[in-house]
Amino acid sequence: MSTNCSRCREVITEALDCISCKVCKNTLHFYCCGFREANFRKTSKETKNSWTCDECKSSKTSTAADSNKSFQKEILDQLQEFKRSLDFNSKVLEEVVKSNKNLQEELQNIKKENYQLIEENKQLKTQIAEIKNDVIDLQQYSRRLNVEIANLPECENENITSIMESLMVALETDQMKDLVTYHRVPTISKTKIKPIVVQFTSITTKNNFLKIAKQKKIDMSSVTDDRSTFHRGVVKMPFTFIVYFLH
Repeated sequence: MSTNCSRCREVITEALDCISCKVCKNTLHFYCCGFREANFRKTSKETKNSWTCDECKSSKTSTAADSNKSFQKEILDQLQEFKRSLDFNSKVLEEVVKSNKNLQEELQNIKKENYQLIEENKQLKTQIAEIKNDVIDLQQYSRRLNVEIANLPECENENITSIMESLMVALETDQMKDLVTYHRVPTISKTKIKPIVVQFTSITTKNNFLKIAKQKKIDMSSVTDDRSTFHRGVVKMPFTFIVYFLH
């Protein structure tokens, strides 16, 4: 069966005078492909079998170019996307840095305020201690004329004046006139006898009473200088005397 040259369209009469494209399989005269006869005759069979026509070469080049353009476009798109992502992350990073700076400033302010509060707290503690001492001094001063008499029997509807008069008789002193006021004071324990606190007119009259009480021994009485400190009943009294009370 005869074959026509795909380029000149003439019949190929000699099989040795043609060559086929490995891509499109078209057969052409060797001279239609640009070969010189002498060179064509010297061309090996392997070279002839791997030959590609100009049309296929052009198509292959075009396809490769299109593929390269498509690849370049894809790379450019990815670069653009990366740039947008980088810009976004840069903005986020700037906001984080700014926020961190604000937090650091706030932390410094908090530390400063905390330091000020600590200093103020120290000052308040000092002031409270001074006030406490002042209160103690005032209590001491306000009780400087007082004497506390403990263990005097307590009865219902008792007359404190009569008890004090009896005590003065027992002590053999007429110091009722030196008393400003006297009364029982409550105790923490319900079973404990309430002591009697007596206020004298002066330090001299109080000390005179304490001196007499110290010299006497009268049943069931404990006489104490009533100058207590801030916590009553905790601090020891400076003077304690035992007397005996006669009914």
